[in-house]
Amino acid sequence: MTLRRWTARVAFAVAVVALLAVGYLPGSNPLPVVGVPEAAFSFASFAAFILVSGVVFAYKFRTEPRADPADDPVTAVVPTYRDAQVLHRSVESLAAVDHPVDITVVVEPDDAAGRERARELAADHDAVSVLVNPDPGTKAAGVNAAIDAADTDLYGVFDADQEVDADFFRRVTGFLDRYDVVQTRFVPRPSGVVESLAYYEFMLFGHCFRQLLYAFTGFRMATSKALVFSDAAVANTGGYDPDMISEDYDFAHRCYLAGVDVKMLYTTTVREESAHTLADWWGQRKRWMTGNVQVLHRLLSTAARRPDHPRSYVSLGVGVASIGGSAFLLTIVGKLPVLADLDLLWVAALPVLAIYAVAIGIRRVDDYPLGWDWLLTPLVLPFFSLIAVMAFADYLLDFSGEWFAVEKGE
Repeated sequence: MTLRRWTARVAFAVAVVALLAVGYLPGSNPLPVVGVPEAAFSFASFAAFILVSGVVFAYKFRTEPRADPADDPVTAVVPTYRDAQVLHRSVESLAAVDHPVDITVVVEPDDAAGRERARELAADHDAVSVLVNPDPGTKAAGVNAAIDAADTDLYGVFDADQEVDADFFRRVTGFLDRYDVVQTRFVPRPSGVVESLAYYEFMLFGHCFRQLLYAFTGFRMATSKALVFSDAAVANTGGYDPDMISEDYDFAHRCYLAGVDVKMLYTTTVREESAHTLADWWGQRKRWMTGNVQVLHRLLSTAARRPDHPRSYVSLGVGVASIGGSAFLLTIVGKLPVLADLDLLWVAALPVLAIYAVAIGIRRVDDYPLGWDWLLTPLVLPFFSLIAVMAFADYLLDFSGEWFAVEKGE
């Protein structure tokens, strides 16, 4: 292990201890209530945040509008790296949609298996073509190259393991008369214990917990998968940035800064594979969070360069809240000994019960068998908080932007 990596690990450990200590010490809650122990108020307010976010999320499901389908052709881009064994999922489901679509599979030069599988699929489907990434090692460059080579004005981006329904584009394209970007909800398959943890983590942090942030700021997430967008979005943002690890999070902020209208559809879903091991789940999330810290660094520069642009400060606030809020969860954990000392440990059950209520509700909406693994959902919160802290330390002291590929299979 290099000196830089050792330094990053030591910084991570120090930061974790410091956050736990901050939670234990009095005065860490910015909104104390007279007569209520601070630790108890922290847990109760966190439970309220979870429940309110869940209610808002449920409201979005119930009130989501429909749009008349449009028949404008779409170029669907499928960037792939070491995904040969699952590439057929996205390509074959896209080829089966009831909508005019051209499918471009973007392969990496050093992924021989992926290139071969893409060519086999292109031979089987007239709508499929293969493009070798002209800037290897970056998903963003591959997507941009496919868009530049496309003959359509609408584009979609999908991961290799994602599967769309036959009516996917009929449900989405009609919104592009009013919006520049349509983000649909991608749902990991909870096929095992680790897979279920990944599912709940994404449903909570990827959707539910962001609802109040969306409501108060107008910011919307726009990723680099399960996304459909127009030429206007590309023209106003310049497309994805190959220099960014989390090119999707960066793209979302640049859409917001440019005033690009983003529509989020929660009832239109795309199914995808979950990470199958804790090591893959941890490594994947840490890379994403490290990329989010990189985006936060850029947002600081943007706010400094554009002091007269109010959205640059809102965007910066969203970035700070996203990462700082994740790390803040450790301060909640640090209050557990305080509750025990006050004989109020039962208060810690409030956010746990709130998480269970939201998790069970979302799983039923997604029509997955409930099983027993929902009981493990609260573990997602401290794990995700640890990842946020480690990502911050890694970005500052041991930054690396290389690919991270998880194991995928049948």
